[in-house]
Formats: sequence, structure tokens, C-alpha cells
Amino acid sequence: MRKWLIVYYAFFMMNYPYSLSASDESADTSATTETIIQPIKIREMNIIGENQIYGAYGITCLADKSLIVTDKLDYKIKQFDSNGKLLREIGKKGRGPSKFSGPYVIAAGKKNIAVADFQSPRVQMFSFDLTYIDEFYAPAPIINLAYDKNDDLWIAMGVEDESESLVKVNKKGEVIAGIRLKNIRRDPFDNLFNFTILKDGTIIVVYACQNILEKWDIQGKFYCQKQIPGFPQKSGRIKLHDSNQQRNNRNLLVPNGMLFFKIASDTLNQVYMVGEDYSLKPLMDVFILNKDGDLTGLLELPRESNWIYIDALQNLWSIEGNRKRIVKYKILQ
Repeated sequence: MRKWLIVYYAFFMMNYPYSLSASDESADTSATTETIIQPIKIREMNIIGENQIYGAYGITCLADKSLIVTDKLDYKIKQFDSNGKLLREIGKKGRGPSKFSGPYVIAAGKKNIAVADFQSPRVQMFSFDLTYIDEFYAPAPIINLAYDKNDDLWIAMGVEDESESLVKVNKKGEVIAGIRLKNIRRDPFDNLFNFTILKDGTIIVVYACQNILEKWDIQGKFYCQKQIPGFPQKSGRIKLHDSNQQRNNRNLLVPNGMLFFKIASDTLNQVYMVGEDYSLKPLMDVFILNKDGDLTGLLELPRESNWIYIDALQNLWSIEGNRKRIVKYKILQ
């Protein structure tokens, strides 16, 4: 049962919605807010990967302005230049070096690139020219990766209890520090979270099914937690449709959508979060917060986004079009 919950948990994260039937625990999915925030304009700059990407799940940019994409459906990591030309690619299906069950989230540090396998604790390390270096296993299946200002790698993991779900690892993948988040519950869906690390070392944690932001630092010190105004405290719940009438699944309640999950940050210590199912324009509203977790701005993407990333030049990169293309937007401040 324990292994099943972890797999289901990861599957929900990337593949919602399911086939569902309504229950009394469903909630209003509309969101309104009277918070005054500044509208931010964007300009579309470039589209990368059409006919070259089949299922992008992670993106990051290097100092040379090249873009690294994890293509889960093609089992490859792909590097494009700033104009969208494919420079190199590596990977195939398997378990050995440079092989994947499906390359997933990615993070670029000062020297290496870390790539996690989908629904797995496995992490592979690569150089900036995509040469394989090493691999290690985290304590639990990985949700996301990020490097901090000291070039230490942090890993967010799916857990089923109140254990450390955000850990820092050394070059060998050994856990050297951990954070026990304040709002981890026994409910696996309440535990679904994501995070970003700001340039000043602030860690911002967001929960997908709880309207909660936690603020930490990279020394593991907790500062505060906040809510996003205009959104419910939690996602509602609806009953999973059980076409086979399997006894174990019959009464399983799953979230009626998510609040926030996709999160990124820029060099100005601002946080960007995509509004999910409870937003006025789901997957297109991007809420901008300062490092204290206060809303300061809102931008609207022209199309639904599967993932976002902000590069060092204040460009927003968005995975769109059923994960088959990457769109670059200039943020006009």
C-alpha cells in the first residue's frame, strides 16, 4: 500500500485530472480577489522545439544562454541555443548511465546539471555539454530539484508522514541537511508541494492542495507562512471513479483540482506561481510575489503552461502545447 500511494501521488501531480465522480466534499472552484496587484506585460520572443520535442517536463538555462530540456517521451536531455537550434542530445530508455525511465525535473548549478527520473529517487549528474558524470538515489521519489547560492543541491520529495521532505545533499548524493515542513500531513495529497530558492538563499514552499506558503532559509530556519488572498484554504475533494469497483479504490477521495504548484524565481528575489484549477484563468495566470510572500503583480500567459522557468535575463520560459514546445517571453517591468 505504501509503494502504491507514492506512485499514485506522483501520477496525480503530473496527470490531473482523472475520471472523477462528484461527492459532498467538492468545493467551489472559482477564485475572486480584491487584492490590488500590478498587471505585468510580457512579449513573446521565440518558440523552441516544435517537431523536436515530444514531452518536455523540465527546463533550465546555462550562462551561455543555451536551453536544456528534459524530453520524457523521447528519453533524452536536449540542448538548444538561444535561437532554438538543437546543439546536442543524450539519452535513451534504460537504467544505466545516460539512460532514463523518463527524464523529469532538472536543475543547473555552477558546475553540473542534475536530472531526476520520473516517479523515482534516482538523480543523474551531467556536465554542461551533457557528458554523464555520476548518479545517486535520494531517500524518496523526487518532486523537484534546485541549487542554492552556495551551489548545494536541494531535493523535494514525496513523503507520507511528517519526515524531512526537503533535503540538501552533497556531491555524492548523501543527505547533509533537511527541513521538516510545517504543513506535511498524513494525507498524501495534502503533502504535495513544490519549492524555489531565491538568489539570497530564501526558500519558498508552496502546497498544491493547501493555500499555504512557507518561508525558510538554506540553514533550515523557519520564518513564516502565508496564504494567497482570494483562494480557498484547501482544495475540495471528489470521489475517484472506480470503473472496476476495486475494493481498495472505491472510497478514495482526491483533490478537486490544485491551487498552485508550478513555481519559479528570478534574480530580483521575486517568486512566480502559476494559478492552477482555482484561478480565474487556470494555467495562464502567473502570480508574482516578493520574497516575503506578498502578492505584487500578475501576468497573463496567452496559452496554458505546463511548467515555467525564469532565466538570469528576466525571461520567462513556458512549456506549452501538450509539452511539445517551449515559448520564451520577455517580462516587461
